[in-house]
Amino acid sequence: MDTLLKETVNATVNSRYPGMAPEGRRQLEEILVRREVEKGELLLKEGQVSHNIVLVGKGMLRQFYYKNGKDVTEHFSYEGCIVICIESTLKKEPTHLMIEALEDSVVYLLPYDKLMLLTEISWEINMFYRKILEYSLIVSQIKADSWRFETARERYSQLMEQQPEVIKPKSPKRNTHASMAISITCLMPKRFRKKGISRMQSVSDICDSEIRMLACCTPKVPAYSGILPKLLI
Repeated sequence: MDTLLKETVNATVNSRYPGMAPEGRRQLEEILVRREVEKGELLLKEGQVSHNIVLVGKGMLRQFYYKNGKDVTEHFSYEGCIVICIESTLKKEPTHLMIEALEDSVVYLLPYDKLMLLTEISWEINMFYRKILEYSLIVSQIKADSWRFETARERYSQLMEQQPEVIKPKSPKRNTHASMAISITCLMPKRFRKKGISRMQSVSDICDSEIRMLACCTPKVPAYSGILPKLLI
């Protein structure tokens, strides 16, 4: 019995639609496809069409793209998160947004076509899908507003306070991954290292304009029920 499968379904469902009955959760479990990915492996490459919604069972993923030849991280996801490339999945078009494993990870692929069939026969599955889309839409608005009205340093401070799993997770490897994936294009001067200032703190001080806001959906975030809690996007 795949206990991680049940744990992952419960975590992701509870983060979006906690009222789902056991039967609906069982229906999801039946169509999920387990996949083990190695660190550095791409789950979705540029130019491919996304056919799945990804549920993270173990490990850490990031979504990223290339802009002007630079690698830009869009989103971090870890245990209990839902990962979806919305435009590619819904429009069935090639994506520019890629998904990479930052650690050896276990994910469960939720085939979009099979999910759509379930939404036609199950009201609860339909509501779960609706909550995924509603959450993503509101998160996108919060993200856009943050880019408009908050400085990179403010976003970074919120990340440290609200999403410690990304910067200070269980595995010490993640700290390195997170540091690298924040899309910093400058190096920390030696004078900061000599003063004993931490790498992450120095980055926020000297690379203010280069710090990207990170999109993370965590199972610790209360389920969306019409009011989205303030979180880093």
